[in-house]
Amino acid sequence: GTCLGSLAVKADGQGDSSDALAMALQEKVDTLMLLSQQEERHLLERNVNSALQTKTEELQRNLLQ
Repeated sequence: GTCLGSLAVKADGQGDSSDALAMALQEKVDTLMLLSQQEERHLLERNVNSALQTKTEELQRNLLQ
């Protein structure tokens, strides 16, 4: 989020090396955030899919009875 962006801005103004470091850290954080969001989405989809499958099986059993 935005709070991490402001952190990178605050780290600014201490010479080129710390500026580059702040930018590298920011990119790493952004990448990690993206990865964790994708992971969560995969888990969510898996949960939804298995729930749907369970429901479908229940319905089929009920229809066969």
